Amino acid sequence: MKLKHLAVTLAVSLALSATANAADRGKAYVSNQDGGVSIIDLNTLATTGSIDVKGDGPRGLAVSEDGKLLIVATRENGSISVIDTATNEVVKTDIRW
Repeated sequence: MKLKHLAVTLAVSLALSATANAADRGKAYVSNQDGGVSIIDLNTLATTGSIDVKGDGPRGLAVSEDGKLLIVATRENGSISVIDTATNEVVKTDIRW
């Protein structure tokens, strides 16, 4: 009886694990020393693209609460680039602080 319970528990755990692993983990944005931002698929950990942020030395990155905008601070010219995450295009740049 205990062995049957263990087998059922193990099967349920494996099924839940497979379901959790099948979920989309989204993407990550990573600044490059050479300029730009790489896009990483968190399901495969592969680089799926890059974004030209229209500024040198991207450092600080933030994503808006709704996930629609990526905000990138650039070191060399002290600007901020705002990128639409659906298109990976810069929608606003050269905001000085």
